[in-house]
Amino acid sequence: VYHVEVVAEDASGNLRREECGRVVVGQRRPGRLVLSARAVAFGRVERGTTRTRQLVLRNTDADSLVTGVVRPLHPPFRIFETGKGTGGVNGAGGGKGPLPLPFTLGPGESLTLTIEFAPERLGRFSQILQIESNDLVRPRHRIRVSGESCRLVRRN
Repeated sequence: VYHVEVVAEDASGNLRREECGRVVVGQRRPGRLVLSARAVAFGRVERGTTRTRQLVLRNTDADSLVTGVVRPLHPPFRIFETGKGTGGVNGAGGGKGPLPLPFTLGPGESLTLTIEFAPERLGRFSQILQIESNDLVRPRHRIRVSGESCRLVRRN
């Protein structure tokens, strides 16, 4: 793997470096990772309860693997792997449990992540879910995950 960098010098002699990407030599090009959403919003959730949303990672390439890692979230958010399969959002396999951070998707495969919001205190919460892969077009995905905890108001 070669990292491509451009170096420019201004009239005053100041240098600026900018990373432009990566080039893989001697290997088959990696697959293409596409996500089902750019943000995950939970809205208002009663304190002490739980709400879940799904995010699907899909390798849209017909020939190559996508390998990567999902960075963990912190409370009140959690991530679970709920299914890996081919051709469908809710593929067979997997099983609810703690997310193994590294992942590999074969051609046409998808991975369904379940993101859980379980607030124990009142307030607004927001984090960035980071997914990194060997996709040369978009190696990093940053997905905003947000929710607000509220009190249930009961009327008589």
